[in-house]
Amino acid sequence: MEIQCKLCNSNFLKTNKVVHAISHSGLIIFECGFCPKKFTHMNTTIVRKHILNQHKNPGEPINYDNYKDNRKALKEQIEEWKERCFPTK
Repeated sequence: MEIQCKLCNSNFLKTNKVVHAISHSGLIIFECGFCPKKFTHMNTTIVRKHILNQHKNPGEPINYDNYKDNRKALKEQIEEWKERCFPTK
């Protein structure tokens, strides 16, 4: 089922509404543990690819989980953006 964002009038599958709402918010969802880089995407794959491409030394193991996940701390703000984009009232 598709739904329409009230901020940009784009259509999305209902399952993608949180990801889309965050794209409007500019909220920092993840932070690299190796450098100051911040990510506004909900996808951990992007953070892990950054760690692999920017911080892996050949022949040395690397901790792909060395990043800060802000999703729990931002839960209320994420819900507010979701409501702005896809009002339920």
